[in-house]
Amino acid sequence: MRSFGADARALADGIMVRGGTPLRAPRSISTHGDHRIGLSAAILAVAAQAQVTIRDVDCIATSFPNFAETWNLAFGKKRT
Repeated sequence: MRSFGADARALADGIMVRGGTPLRAPRSISTHGDHRIGLSAAILAVAAQAQVTIRDVDCIATSFPNFAETWNLAFGKKRT
């Protein structure tokens, strides 16, 4: 989240995020093998209205096996 300019802090039992700061998207981000980072980066890219390359996306299948297909249906090119 901090890579997108968000004011975020890890807590012992979760995360605290303060709003009010405009998001700025990085050109790319690595998941470091963590599906939560990949999913969060995808959502933050939409919120920032920016294209972001997410590296190491295979880990997303850990919690959302058909993520790419679902994402493309929602945000990809319209199919005829």
